[in-house]
Amino acid sequence: MTALPPSRQQHSAAIIRRIAMLRENSEVLLQHADLLEKNQAACAASDNLDGASTWHRLANLARSEADWSRFRATVLEDSTKHFQESKKCA
Repeated sequence: MTALPPSRQQHSAAIIRRIAMLRENSEVLLQHADLLEKNQAACAASDNLDGASTWHRLANLARSEADWSRFRATVLEDSTKHFQESKKCA
């Protein structure tokens, strides 16, 4: 037995959920980056420069992933707006 393809409404709802998930992931990653930077500062204050460097790289990686998630959410949202626009014939 084959599964029926999702309806247009189900597909739109799934896309909206995915956009929200990507944005939420972005926020969590930014919060995580802030925590990592606190660890970096603690290491730097205790003269542990190797540890500070590691925490700094991890914080930068978390921020980069947050930016990527936000970008993907924006592209997906813009794409759905494009497809929802009425098609005009020449």
